[in-house]
Amino acid sequence: MATIFLRRMGFDPKGSVLLSWMCDEERGGGLGVQYLVKKGLLKGDFGICPEPTDGSLRYAHPGILRGYITYKAEPAHVARPYPFGDNALQKAVRAYLALDKINERLEKIKLDDLPSPRLVIAVLNAGEVANVHPSKATFWFDRRIVPGVEGETHDEAIAEIRGALDRLKAEREGYDYELVVTSRRPVLQAPKDDTFTGIVQQAFEEVMGRPVPTLRWEGACDAAWIQQENATDLLVISPAKWDDMAAPDEKLDIEDYLNYIKVFMRTLVLALS
Repeated sequence: MATIFLRRMGFDPKGSVLLSWMCDEERGGGLGVQYLVKKGLLKGDFGICPEPTDGSLRYAHPGILRGYITYKAEPAHVARPYPFGDNALQKAVRAYLALDKINERLEKIKLDDLPSPRLVIAVLNAGEVANVHPSKATFWFDRRIVPGVEGETHDEAIAEIRGALDRLKAEREGYDYELVVTSRRPVLQAPKDDTFTGIVQQAFEEVMGRPVPTLRWEGACDAAWIQQENATDLLVISPAKWDDMAAPDEKLDIEDYLNYIKVFMRTLVLALS
């Protein structure tokens, strides 16, 4: 709406404005932002990603390492004791407990403006029927990579996960595993004192009559892919509420919506006049 209103008002920007609506963001962006970036279709000097930030301006966020781990075993009927050591589900549970120790370590890292880094196992699928020992078990992990913490890189994170699984494999027979990484979303890190950050802060204060809180963000978004590929200054800001995101009653206050259209309009005028 900001660009529509400016165009109707006759604003002639000294540059071009690109609008993009993304798909596949929750699955890592392989069919959305990553595809467009690789095609060279998302280039610019600066940009805004309107993810839910409760009205604050966010200049950095964690990266994400996401994937799944699979264990296999011989099938057997549960009427008899399992003759092959541990079945696939038992292997996956032991692996889960080993990886949870990584999360316990990460939770001890305390930050002033972001949650601790974390490794979460959110999905586990195993077995087919109740009377057969599971021959396959797969669980998904989500590892949040926090910027600015020593050792917090995608490579270090995957090495730590593999290390835990390899130790388990060395200790117990038959614990071969398959690990597949499905997403390595980068961290977003724009300079807090960047020129474009100052422009957005100025636009906000002129419209709202108060400074905008400028913080790092606990979420993650497609903007990080664009920044990594093009070194584009990208910030995250919108009036949408973080706690309402993906909830049945997700909503946006009309007054907030209109005010942030004005903020985005003023940002474009300041940046492109």
